[in-house]
Amino acid sequence: ATPDGRQRLKVSNFKAYGLAMLADISNRQEFQDVVRSQGSAFGPVAIDADVGEPLMPLAIALSDPRTGQPRAVMLCMLRLGVFQDLVTKFSHPPDVEVLITGPSGRILAAPDFSLALAGRHFAAQDRPRLAPGLNGEAALSVATPVVLGDAVLSAVVVVAGDAALRPFYQMLGVYALVLCGALLGATVLALAARRRIVAPIQALTRTALAIGRGEIGAKAPGGSFYETQRLAETFNDMTGQLLGTMHDLQAEIATRQKAQA
Repeated sequence: ATPDGRQRLKVSNFKAYGLAMLADISNRQEFQDVVRSQGSAFGPVAIDADVGEPLMPLAIALSDPRTGQPRAVMLCMLRLGVFQDLVTKFSHPPDVEVLITGPSGRILAAPDFSLALAGRHFAAQDRPRLAPGLNGEAALSVATPVVLGDAVLSAVVVVAGDAALRPFYQMLGVYALVLCGALLGATVLALAARRRIVAPIQALTRTALAIGRGEIGAKAPGGSFYETQRLAETFNDMTGQLLGTMHDLQAEIATRQKAQA
């Protein structure tokens, strides 16, 4: 079409158009937008009456390289069925949704096609970020450019916040289990070590108390540690020497009693 909106040529894979069928498109919103911006603009989604496929008008300004002014406007119909098939194939709602958006962020194709019909917009950056998703809840989104002629579209992946954080939570659960297991193991080892260390000392204490009550023949067990074994041996040697001294004293007393008799 010319810059004033008069069609000069109209072609289609499904219909044959004659000169009498050319129209004035200057009142179309996408035509007015592209003349002002001298770039590209999208129109409202419509359903093709011939094949029943959703279509979206795309207007592209063709500028004169010398003056920079629009020389003509090319208006084409994007068949969104191709985009719709792609986003449906790679989406796994509600966790993962793939979108095709226009330069302004307008949704052209989505698993829920009503978003495209309603003209919804969704802004995403070329780096992953956590922001409100399509349903208003937290989601992780990232966009990558898709060049279509002079227009640059965006393929957007939106991952629900809970699905994006699920591996982190799972790893956190694993770490928690490992930590609990380590603490439990350390507690068991501490109890076992305490039993093996404290038990011989408690036995040595009981032996000392028994000797104090007159049970000179009591012996202290050494346990399984070298240190407690040496301690028990020393203690038993001392009680043995004490017992030997008492026997010698008793023998000496008996000898003197016989001599005096």
